Amino acid sequence: MGQEIYKTFIIVAETKNFSKAAERLNVVQSTVSNRIKELEKSVEKNLFTRNNKRVEITNAGRILLPYAKKIVQMEEDGQHRLKIGDHYEESLYIESADSIFRGTVIKTVAWYMNIHKKVAVKIKIRHSEDIIQNLLDNMVDVGFTYIKPVSSKLEVYKFQEEEIILVTNKMNHTYIDGISAKELQNIGLFYSGIGEKFNDWLYSLYPHNHIFHLDFSHASNLIEFLKEGIGYGFVLKSAVKNELYSNELIEIKLIDRKPPKLQSYMIINKKRIDSPPIKYWLEALQGYGHSGD
Repeated sequence: MGQEIYKTFIIVAETKNFSKAAERLNVVQSTVSNRIKELEKSVEKNLFTRNNKRVEITNAGRILLPYAKKIVQMEEDGQHRLKIGDHYEESLYIESADSIFRGTVIKTVAWYMNIHKKVAVKIKIRHSEDIIQNLLDNMVDVGFTYIKPVSSKLEVYKFQEEEIILVTNKMNHTYIDGISAKELQNIGLFYSGIGEKFNDWLYSLYPHNHIFHLDFSHASNLIEFLKEGIGYGFVLKSAVKNELYSNELIEIKLIDRKPPKLQSYMIINKKRIDSPPIKYWLEALQGYGHSGD
């Protein structure tokens, strides 16, 4: 079964629409339909239910989806590693949670690449759970997560403890002198998940089943909305230090309830820990002024 069929299946599951999937894949809609039919014939299950307005994934489709993602990723990574030898001596594959990458990791990568020009670096932004699974599957060299895994296959380091702050556009001066936990309920707060510990703290301030004005899965998207002058949001301070410095965003101090700090972790695949690219990476962290504990 070809990679393009599984990739089509994944995109249909995401878009819930055959025509939108065709647009993303740059193919005609009949090609999408034929690929899904071929996959359904192969697994002998209906993967989607269809009506005039939308497509819904079936229980069989939900079971297959994570395996399809893994198949596509493994094939892409295999092709990438095979091609590296034509131009580079080594490779380093990093996966990181979005907020950690925007903070320290991106600058360390730049430092690393300036020194080690014969190492091809590949980076993907993923959720912590997916990163850990990919490390366990030997598909990633280094991962940065907010979850500390417990596995003999992985070497885990404390990376950095990060401060979470409330920010808004510089024009929002209503709470310039600070805001109480009670007042948070009245400001149209935007939400972005920043780890389980923070989520527990935040939801303790709100009534049961509270719905936030805007809910984003990635903090970087939230930051762009805040810069446009809309709403307030909790973010990692390291992720907005440039916006704070340029005064695009301002910090609103919390008067009576401080959010918990967030611990991040650097995780290394033990099978690769003695390889030159990993040794170079650990040296780069020290050179940039950061080392894991």
